[in-house]
Amino acid sequence: LRGLLPAATTSNVGMFAAAQSYEQLLLRMRAHPLAEVRACGDQMLTELRKVIPAFLTRVDR
Repeated sequence: LRGLLPAATTSNVGMFAAAQSYEQLLLRMRAHPLAEVRACGDQMLTELRKVIPAFLTRVDR
């Protein structure tokens, strides 16, 4: 599909998961060697804190 779309095409991604799954994903993403993955993890954390702040306490430890 990537070969058919222009590079400037905007897309949206949705995820449904348990809070513990998000927590584990964020911990891995924030420790990743690629800066892009770490930045995406930080953006996810910012948005998830708006919805489920009490479930993300271990991410900051």
